[in-house]
Amino acid sequence: MCSPALVSTANEVKKRKQRSQRQARDKVLQQERSWQNQLEAINFNVANKPLLVEQVSKAFMRNLSQIRELQKYVNILREANLDPDAHLTEEQKELLLSAEYYDRLNLATAYFPGNGANNIPSQ
Repeated sequence: MCSPALVSTANEVKKRKQRSQRQARDKVLQQERSWQNQLEAINFNVANKPLLVEQVSKAFMRNLSQIRELQKYVNILREANLDPDAHLTEEQKELLLSAEYYDRLNLATAYFPGNGANNIPSQ
């Protein structure tokens, strides 16, 4: 027989252990849900944000189409024996100048394998 002064705390310890395990499990599940939500948000943002290359490509294609249309307009003016500079805005003139600059730069630095070793850019 046990002394009345000694009380068994086994049931209380068992309940505390179960409560502690349940709280730990709930906390882990909550963190996993939080991480999953963050991962989904990151994946959504990445999927909906164009890559830098795509952004640059879109801007390049927009500029390229503007340049091509402007070059057609300049050719029409020249065919009509009109001075293109008199009919272009400053922005259009700058766009044409930048296009000419990049054309010269590409010709000077581009390597075209079909043209032989003479076309390798010097460094």
